[in-house]
Amino acid sequence: IGGQGHCHTVSSIMAAFVYPWQDILGLDMRYRGGFCFSPSNDRKVQESPENHQWLEFSLRPSMVAYTCDLYRQDGQPSKDLLTTPVKDTYQHSLYPHCKLMTFSGKKA
Repeated sequence: IGGQGHCHTVSSIMAAFVYPWQDILGLDMRYRGGFCFSPSNDRKVQESPENHQWLEFSLRPSMVAYTCDLYRQDGQPSKDLLTTPVKDTYQHSLYPHCKLMTFSGKKA
């Protein structure tokens, strides 16, 4: 609806469940939107419109960062897309725009 798809739904619901517990779990979560590479777009990216949403989180105290892409993981035999290192994700499949989303007045 209005350009928002299933990836927005699943990432928003997961963010709503995890966000209140992130301090106890020892992670810093970010809700990301951006561009998904595919063979059909010849790996060209753009800032707008964003065509995909996912979660990014850093583990404390190491601050190693991962992405969690629930939409693209759906139906895959491996669970790799739930905890992919950001360096791999952003090099091979996703491009995050640099705007943090605002939820309840806080940037996430």
